[in-house]
Amino acid sequence: MSSSDNETNAAAGHWLRPMRMDWPRALVRILEASAAPAVRVVVAEVKGSAPREPGACMLVSESGAEGTIGGGHLEWEAMRAAHELLADVDGPAVRVWSVILGRELSQCCGGSVQLRLERFTRADLPFLRHVPDVVAKGRPTLWLHGAGHVGQALIRVISDLPVDVTWVDSRPQLLPADLPENIHALAVSEPVSVVAAAPMNACHLVMTHDHAVDYSLCRAILERGEFAWLGLIGSNSKAAKFRSRLARDGISPERIARLVCPIGIGRIDSKWPAAIAIAVAAQLLQVFESMAVVASSHAVVTAEPAASALTTEPQRAGSLPESLCGSTDCANCAPSHEHVR
Repeated sequence: MSSSDNETNAAAGHWLRPMRMDWPRALVRILEASAAPAVRVVVAEVKGSAPREPGACMLVSESGAEGTIGGGHLEWEAMRAAHELLADVDGPAVRVWSVILGRELSQCCGGSVQLRLERFTRADLPFLRHVPDVVAKGRPTLWLHGAGHVGQALIRVISDLPVDVTWVDSRPQLLPADLPENIHALAVSEPVSVVAAAPMNACHLVMTHDHAVDYSLCRAILERGEFAWLGLIGSNSKAAKFRSRLARDGISPERIARLVCPIGIGRIDSKWPAAIAIAVAAQLLQVFESMAVVASSHAVVTAEPAASALTTEPQRAGSLPESLCGSTDCANCAPSHEHVR
């Protein structure tokens, strides 16, 4: 970060935010905007307690930094090392730094971290433009049906998380134009018509402005059967009515059991849209964690450490169990209130 940038930020203040897009796309944008190089700092290995997990990364350039590896002294020293790598244009493009957090940085985490720093230039752009699809392959996918008060509050909460969201509503005026790159707005007159387009491993949240639309969506998703998780906003009475009607319409008990309603973690009684959104986002994080555990249990074990897939130097060329709820203490298992859209 240049001295002028530091002075500007100190005078005006600025938000510290994680990267809103995959690091390759963010790096492409940085390199396209300036001829200067940029450095990616990635947590390659962790032993014991540490601020962030393997794979967490940040980008450092002359214009500033994006993302975070946990903040604190470790991140400060990593940024200093990144600026040294930016300045050493004739030296090696990759450096590896291992540090014991308590002994060397006086951090109380108690573990050790290995960081990998790699300098990228415009010559790497062809490679970087092909990486995003690979990086995003294992990212959770959410289809959010509904752009009312709760839907919009939820988007504000989860837009900074590593999840790809397709946001569906029949009212285009409620879908903002200035959305982050991981949020994809889809305005359609009949929301149920796009259910078949969702990936088989997608999670679904149904919270439209109309109970009839809610029901049609839930029925279509359950009839299809190819989804990771399905949540419906509403009270226990709404859940009972929907389940009874789904049974009359021929949906099997096994599929009906996959419908989670009410949604959100328990013991949050507020009906403020933002409070509901936080409760639902917390439940989604639990669901995503469960999905990751299931996926890792099916992965092929190799001789290489897990972090190697995230940290290997680039070769440059010019379903969830049906009973999964996502929480043992969620509103699906405890009394709840009617969530307001």
